Amino acid sequence: MSEAQIRAAARRIYSGTGDIVAARLLTTAPLEMQARKPPYWQVEFDAWNRPTLYLSPQTGELISRRHALWRVFDFAWMLHIMDYDDRSDVNNPLLRVATWSALAMALAGAWLLLWSFPRRRKKA
Repeated sequence: MSEAQIRAAARRIYSGTGDIVAARLLTTAPLEMQARKPPYWQVEFDAWNRPTLYLSPQTGELISRRHALWRVFDFAWMLHIMDYDDRSDVNNPLLRVATWSALAMALAGAWLLLWSFPRRRKKA
């Protein structure tokens, strides 16, 4: 599809009031679309949360949509799972080390809590 057709399709799909800022045919995937194989069209709108639509170059159908709040969530997810490269590996070595360290500290804390209180003996 041509850029004009993609802009028309994006305008039909987008329900906001912002204008189209840019429409680009991408051959390399940006970080937010790493799970999808390019090529696809990226159409950016001028609105408060920077909405972006990704459309199929063959059919013009919506592949995905992204916005600023989604990007904030993606950043928080990256910090949460400690995968700073791909943001998708929830079983990486750094996360495993942090998990086992936290478990060891919790068990040590429970043992220290029990050990710190002297046992009271019953009087005969």
